[in-house]
Amino acid sequence: MRLVTKKEAAQIMGRSCRSIEEYARGGRISRIPQGNSVYFVEHELRELKVQLDKTSIRVMGPHELRDWQRRLTRMEMEVKFLLELTEAKNTAELTDGQLVSLFQIILENNVTVTSNVDYLHWYHVLSSLTDAHLERMATLTRTKDAWKPTLIFVNRLIRLCRGRDGFHSSLDMQRAHALLLRARRDLRNQVFILMNTVENAQNYERIFGEAPDMHEEILTRLR
Repeated sequence: MRLVTKKEAAQIMGRSCRSIEEYARGGRISRIPQGNSVYFVEHELRELKVQLDKTSIRVMGPHELRDWQRRLTRMEMEVKFLLELTEAKNTAELTDGQLVSLFQIILENNVTVTSNVDYLHWYHVLSSLTDAHLERMATLTRTKDAWKPTLIFVNRLIRLCRGRDGFHSSLDMQRAHALLLRARRDLRNQVFILMNTVENAQNYERIFGEAPDMHEEILTRLR
């Protein structure tokens, strides 16, 4: 039977000297006084360590801990992004008065965007515009082809988003940018419908440099 000091016992167990005292007071290991010193039985310590290791929570290493912290941060960002998206969506309904106000902002082409929520709001506003909205906007403002300044405005938003500090390292900014690209694509599809005739619709690719979504289906409706 080999006896060890409290410090050696703590090293064997991988725990503190205070924990060794607590195990001894609880009767889980023997505490053997000799003169002015106290010793512990090595094989008892090793047996208790095996038991504790089986039932205790595994302690992560520093690299694994950092990996889990990164995962949690990413999850928090995703939840935050979805909440922002929901908040923006709830404020995207447009009345006639708002269509007129929107067109004034579009014509001025001088929007101030201060946060990611602003980009998400604009995504919902712009992606909610239908061909009927564009036509109504043109009627209310007595402007022919109201969609042209609207698309110029979207392009400016996209450039602003892409040019923000930290864009390449921010997942939220990159997602907002992707949504704005989608809004532009949706808006172009509405313009395609608004063109109303096959002849005009066939100019789409020349104007925008890409074919519209559902090209054949929409052309069939126009014929």
